[in-house]
Amino acid sequence: MRRLILLVALALIPGLSHGLSFVYDGFECIGDASPGTTKKQSRFEVIEEMGSGAYRILFTGGLPLFSSGAGPCVGTAFGVETTEASDGKQVKKTDAQAIAYFTGSHLIITLTTLNSYGDGQVFGGGLFMSSIVYPQTYTWIFEFVPETTSFKLIRNIAIMDTVSSIGSVESGKVMGTLTVNTPYTAVPGTAVEYYME
Repeated sequence: MRRLILLVALALIPGLSHGLSFVYDGFECIGDASPGTTKKQSRFEVIEEMGSGAYRILFTGGLPLFSSGAGPCVGTAFGVETTEASDGKQVKKTDAQAIAYFTGSHLIITLTTLNSYGDGQVFGGGLFMSSIVYPQTYTWIFEFVPETTSFKLIRNIAIMDTVSSIGSVESGKVMGTLTVNTPYTAVPGTAVEYYME
């Protein structure tokens, strides 16, 4: 019965899917996407139905992060706000919007975040380097499990970029940009399943 309600809500009745939420109970990330011992929840909620199986969703709590073979964890990799706090430090985002597409058997979610490190520096000889910016794009592919009315994560495709510029203080011109692009695909070592609330 819950499966029928979900399928009807997501696929057939416009507006009924708004407010549906799904939760994964995991552990907070420590270090580089390794699970710690503190429990942490990742949640996504449908905030807008865009038509033809597409939805705008809101992630809160954290994102499922893992590398192949490592257990999953919930990390707060939402990026930073575009505005700074009064002390000049960057403000970490507490949520992130994403786009989802539901085929009836699979859910595909794509999310892009932006992180930044450092304030930039001026070196001897009149050279400067901007802060290092990390745009990251995640695409998660979930399989719908009708028996439990849940979505099981089967693959994470991510692209991690690193961008920084070097220029001259004297001329005010950028002389070069450093860009490193690192795509990867990972499969969770243990199950990551989001259950309908």
